[in-house]
Amino acid sequence: MNSSSRKLIESSNEFDKIFTHMNKVEKISKGLIEKYNLNTITEQKGKNIYNKYSEFRDLATIMEHPEFFAFYYKYMQNPIYLKKMLMLMKIYHLISIYLYEQDPTEQNHNAYHKLALLHQILTHPIYSRIILKKISN
Repeated sequence: MNSSSRKLIESSNEFDKIFTHMNKVEKISKGLIEKYNLNTITEQKGKNIYNKYSEFRDLATIMEHPEFFAFYYKYMQNPIYLKKMLMLMKIYHLISIYLYEQDPTEQNHNAYHKLALLHQILTHPIYSRIILKKISN
């Protein structure tokens, strides 16, 4: 088994751990949001948080982007689709790293190359079974 295959399996195990707690977090969050006093929320507080914490700034930036929000709404509302999409994103990222390591100038690999390689991995008899098994668990 090569290092890319090992990374893929390790990433899949990480995703499994994340999804075991997803429903609990969603229920708790909904309850807290419903009980929160909306009158105490101010734009200035939000600006301060935005400026102070980079992860909140990144979250707000991406979630307010219409194209990403459409993607989020389409693929990330259902835990199975979310898991699948996160796995595809992780494999896509691993492909990007692999291609960069092969050719740091990145002259010969664009999104189409990456998608073709992703499709090849997903249709491979061994890798596809590993991936599907991890997604369905």
